[in-house]
Formats: sequence, structure tokens, C-alpha cells
Amino acid sequence: MTKTDKQVLRDNATEATGGSWVRESGEGWEAICCDDDQGNAGFIIAEFQGKDAAANRKFVQSANPATVLALLDELEAKDIVRSAQDYQFDQQADRIAELENELGHANARNDAKCAQLCKQDEEIGTLRQRIAELENDEVRQRLANAEHQLHMAELAKHNLKASRKAQFRKRKAAERRVAEMEARTLTVKLPRDCEHDVMAPVAAFMLNDGYEFDGEDYTSLSGRVRNEIETVLRRTLRSAGIALDTGD
Repeated sequence: MTKTDKQVLRDNATEATGGSWVRESGEGWEAICCDDDQGNAGFIIAEFQGKDAAANRKFVQSANPATVLALLDELEAKDIVRSAQDYQFDQQADRIAELENELGHANARNDAKCAQLCKQDEEIGTLRQRIAELENDEVRQRLANAEHQLHMAELAKHNLKASRKAQFRKRKAAERRVAEMEARTLTVKLPRDCEHDVMAPVAAFMLNDGYEFDGEDYTSLSGRVRNEIETVLRRTLRSAGIALDTGD
């Protein structure tokens, strides 16, 4: 039934005779009356004849206005409940569609994130491989540097030993040379009157200056000059590693 049909039926039931419908019967007939004497102005509501009179009367009596209105109210209540359920179902369906849409977007984001993570994993793997290569290069370089430093240290050690040996040989040679020079003795026989060669100019200068020499002064001074000549000569020869023997 459409909503219009239900409304027409409600209007008809509302306009029909109210109250309780009761059975009236006689020989060969069936009828429905209102239990209120004022209902339908006291007239019979419906009369039924024929072989189905009783069955038709029962049906019509059971479909009285109160029953019809009660059925319509029940149907209307069910329609309201159904409409509410349909609305709820529509809301749930919309929510499900919205969630499915969000889930689709979330799955798409997850897929993009997974792809990004996979790319990052590949990049990390590449970086790790590069780091390992660089570390190996660095280790090889450090090993080469260490070997070079070790070689240079060994070379410096060898050079130091060679230098020390050369210095030792030079020192020994110098010591031998000094010993040889110290072992040499130069015998010098100073002339007996060599001091007079020094004294003569000095004495002439002093005499010209008015100084008078006696024999003792001259002898003493000449002896001191001779000693100084020997001292200077001895010191000069000693610096050259030569011992002086004046033969005295």
C-alpha cells in the first residue's frame, strides 16, 4: 500500500461508526451493529446474506474501524522505525563509504610511505656500501702511511747509525791526529843573544829618552825578555799540538 492508500483508509476508518461492532443474526442472515444504541443512529451497520454470510460478517466485524486504525498506527510506527533504521543504515553506509575512502587514502599514503622507506633502505644500503669502501680506502691509506713512516723511521735509524759511525770514525781520527800532534816535539835552540835583538831597539829608545842603564838592570831585563819569548813560542806551538823543547 502506498502512503496515500493508507491515508485514505485512515480517513475512512475515522469516519466510519465507532465503538465496538457486535453480531446480530436471524434466520438466513447475519448483521453487524454498534453496541452503542446511538451508533449509526441505531441502524444496522452491515447485513450479510448467502452461504458466506457468516464468514463475511466475521471478516467485516474483525476489520472494524478501531482495528483498522490500530493496524494503521502499528504500520505507521513500523514505517517510522523502518525510516529511522533506513536513515541509520544510510548514515552507516555513508560512514562506511567515508571510512573506506579514508582507508583507501590511508592505504595510498602507506603505499607511498612504504615506497619511500624502500627507497630510503636502498639509499642507506648504498651509503653503507660507500662507507665500507671509504673505510677500506682509508685503512689502506693508513696502512700505506704507516709503512712509509716505518720505512722512514728505519731509514732515519740507519742514517743515524751511519752518522754516528762516521762521527765516531772522525772523532777517533781526530783523537789519533791530536795524539800524533801531541806526540810530536819540536826542538828549538834559541840563539843565546836573541833577547838582545828585542832589547836593542827598546834600550836605544830609553837611552834617547834620558834613561841610564847599568849592567845589572840590563841583564835582569834581558833575562825577563828571553823568558817571555820562550813562553809566547811555547804557547803558540802548543795550540798547534807541538811540544817545545828549547834544549836547555
